[in-house]
Amino acid sequence: MTLRVLGAAAVLTGAMLVRARADADERLPPWFDALGIPVGETARSILPRKGDVYIHDSPALGSPRRGLSLPFVNLPIYSAIDGSGCRARWIEIGPYAWVCGEQMEFSQADPKTEEVHKLDDNGLFYRYFFAPNGGAILYTRPTVDSGTARELDPGWGIATTRDTHHANWAQTPGGHWVSLNEVSPARPSAFHGESVSGGLALGWVIASPARVYGGKPRRPRSTLSRQSHFDVREVEKVGTQRWVRISDDDEWLRAQDAAIPEIMSPPKELNSPRERWIDISLASQTLVAYEGDKPVYATLVSTGRGTPGNVTPTGTFRVWVKIRSSTMDNIEREGVSRHYSMDEVPYVQFFSKDIALHAAYWHRDFGKKRSHGCVNLSPLDARVLFAFTFPSLPPAWQAVYPTPRDPATVVVVR
Repeated sequence: MTLRVLGAAAVLTGAMLVRARADADERLPPWFDALGIPVGETARSILPRKGDVYIHDSPALGSPRRGLSLPFVNLPIYSAIDGSGCRARWIEIGPYAWVCGEQMEFSQADPKTEEVHKLDDNGLFYRYFFAPNGGAILYTRPTVDSGTARELDPGWGIATTRDTHHANWAQTPGGHWVSLNEVSPARPSAFHGESVSGGLALGWVIASPARVYGGKPRRPRSTLSRQSHFDVREVEKVGTQRWVRISDDDEWLRAQDAAIPEIMSPPKELNSPRERWIDISLASQTLVAYEGDKPVYATLVSTGRGTPGNVTPTGTFRVWVKIRSSTMDNIEREGVSRHYSMDEVPYVQFFSKDIALHAAYWHRDFGKKRSHGCVNLSPLDARVLFAFTFPSLPPAWQAVYPTPRDPATVVVVR
């Protein structure tokens, strides 16, 4: 899988929540740095001049990158000082977070301190569509006579903003236009996992559908649809068949029709007893989020198919970058049977090179192996886990890197 971040340059990340002002009186601008140099007469925030900017660990061009800002979103101002590699002053926008002033302009608007995008019921930033069998075209303006900006192969995913529509046209985050008469709407899954406490006695149906049995000898009683959630009351083995009791009314499922996560011990790589971490089972296609030894959330996933080039690696990792949304494709690979491209894949967390946890808006097969190697999540689950892991992504950031001060969450794949 190839990661391509639209915007200033590449992938980056580093987490931290925007800190509150140290001044209890919330004094108004202009603010002053330590040398008493005014930042701006009426400045309340700063705005990138050309879309997005790199965020650095300290006020020096050679310092580690902490993240990437969202394009054209107002950032807070905490101080301004001189530093190397920037002809203007460096502006502090958060703890250990600096941007070069020559890339910014001062603004009277308030900085963004809450979610920039309006989310739908599935927690998604954008509307998604697919190119049909004959492919589709992105246009430079909302008319078929405006010229082709990009050609899309059949099945490719297209993201459009929610606030820019023109008749039967929608605009992509990159500023191109697509005719809604030429594409098919995506229908992302509304499936989601479950918060858990005091144990992990739950599971999901993975058969389509699964028979529910009752009595002894067990006879078919009813059915449950795929991805139905149930509580595990008891597990027993009768001959060679394992059974799961799912109610107090003597209702049983065959274990082979169910995905049941198991409690695992914390990995030795944790830095503290209550550190958050994630366990992924390739065998059961389940994911469990932990705080130390306590499971707090569990769900179904879709990992790599297992064919060459589509394997989810096993081992213990740490998230090395978190990205709000990113295009994923293989269009630069040669010798593949089919190219794919999915715009603005949301809630991306890379943990092993180009293998990531992320939402999948193009299928509903969670609980079955399906991906090109990444760990696919339903949009609702991806949002939950994106908020669960560290480092956290501030509202006006597109991506964030972990640091020694703000280490990343451990991911175990087994």
